[in-house]
Amino acid sequence: MIIRWTQQRAWIQRALTSIVALAGACAVLAPGVAFAGGFSAPVRLPRFPEGEYAWSFAVNDRGQALAAADNRVYPVSPTGRLGRPWTFVAPDGGPEGITSLALDDQGRVAIGLSYNDLSEVPEIAEHNSTCCWHAAVASWELGTGAPVVQDLEPAGGQTSRNDEAQLGPEVAIGPTALTALWTEGGSSEAHLEEASGAPSEPLHEHQLTSAANGIQAIHLTLSPGGDPLAAWRLDTDEIATVKGSTSGKLPNPPPPQKAPGFTQDKGQQQEPPVTGEFSSDPQGDTLFTYLTGTFASRSR
Repeated sequence: MIIRWTQQRAWIQRALTSIVALAGACAVLAPGVAFAGGFSAPVRLPRFPEGEYAWSFAVNDRGQALAAADNRVYPVSPTGRLGRPWTFVAPDGGPEGITSLALDDQGRVAIGLSYNDLSEVPEIAEHNSTCCWHAAVASWELGTGAPVVQDLEPAGGQTSRNDEAQLGPEVAIGPTALTALWTEGGSSEAHLEEASGAPSEPLHEHQLTSAANGIQAIHLTLSPGGDPLAAWRLDTDEIATVKGSTSGKLPNPPPPQKAPGFTQDKGQQQEPPVTGEFSSDPQGDTLFTYLTGTFASRSR
């Protein structure tokens, strides 16, 4: 279900989350601040005949909100009702899965899309295997027409001939530019790709880095000034970060750093580490949280 919460203070609308977290925020966010508003009636979210999909949400300081699942993006009314969705279909007619959703205060929308063209490539495995994963980005402004979709190709124009699903694309909308971040390849060798440019216009791609043993997690956010900030974990225990400019482009990154305590000590019998998760706050600080099998650790 989705519940919409309204406030007199616009900045409170920056979070659209679960009922429990939202109710808890009332008690701890800011002592002495007077809150006016309340919860709308619950609205049941659609069920998809193909199966269940995770929902993602975006809300801006103008009170506009979007909800996305599978290959559909829905506008959300002030009462929490879902409007007619935008539906995204791959060139071969199959659905494109939405991997990320962004909505800025000007009403500009960007989403990351991923789909498999289901071609058969015999050299990938002993038997024919379905291939290949494609990354795409769609962007538009609410109330101004249809989304513009761009199929992103890795640097050099070669589609990744691999049946392993890519990571992303993750998207972020700065003051003047859109940035997308995704991977090509798989666990044997992966490439981290970036694309940037003005929203609703063709993006320019380039390769940020490569990893011989794959890239396990990626993260894209914005600094307080609107510059893109990217972070990713490659191989087993290395974290890399890079900051871009207002043009949306991410530069070549500095060398990665090892995450302390992430890998197991030799000779110890421990559970294998979990992938870990990235998150960021509005000040541009990024947190990577992970388990080693015996304790939790944090690395900023």
